[in-house]
Amino acid sequence: MDHRMIEEYYDHHELPCCNRRNWMIVFVKFRGIMLRYASENCRDDFEIVKLAVMNYGNSLRFASVRLQDNDEIVSMALHNSPIALQFASARLRSDFTNVKKAISKCGIAIQYASDNLKNDLEIANAAFDNNLVSLKYLPLTVLNQLALKFVTKNRKCLQYFPFSLLNDYDFMMKVIQAGGSLYYASSELQNDYKFVLAAVSKNGLYLQCASMELQRNSKIISAALAQNKRALDYLKKNKYY
Repeated sequence: MDHRMIEEYYDHHELPCCNRRNWMIVFVKFRGIMLRYASENCRDDFEIVKLAVMNYGNSLRFASVRLQDNDEIVSMALHNSPIALQFASARLRSDFTNVKKAISKCGIAIQYASDNLKNDLEIANAAFDNNLVSLKYLPLTVLNQLALKFVTKNRKCLQYFPFSLLNDYDFMMKVIQAGGSLYYASSELQNDYKFVLAAVSKNGLYLQCASMELQRNSKIISAALAQNKRALDYLKKNKYY
């Protein structure tokens, strides 16, 4: 009997079958998600839930509250599916080992970590190393501390920074000096003469990221060309020169 037949059987025989322990043991071996059909007693059965999360980590969602707080069960669920962290108890979402294990495999799982661990620099670094998108879930205080390090590793990470930082003059000036791109700065900063002048003096090709008005500014153009002659190609292409 394959999992489709099992699910179809459950759809038609849910009430008389969901509390049969021996059946559930067999069923969750086939397909862990079948735990959703289990009775409360079976969802609180260590062996059944263990088999379910070993097959499909996210079946932790259907485990009892007691087993969602069980270290061994949650550890196995995270091994199989790191995103299952969202179904763990608050205590285990505050556990450094569990969270580190999850985000090392799936950085965006940090969104389900406790606020305390979201503020942990080691956790933040591990999440970043796995997936740039994880930056969307980091607190501003952490981003402020690690931003330049992140930018140095991968400039594309700026696309996941909040607008409040991308529009912060002092912060973005540090980013530019660290090698970050003007492309991700707010439109307000892309139209700021002093800011753009500093940016094109660092990298002349950033001229193409400046506002249309500043792309025509003679001093901005001169600074860009002085830094990188290839900026001339962009100017000619757009008939600014």
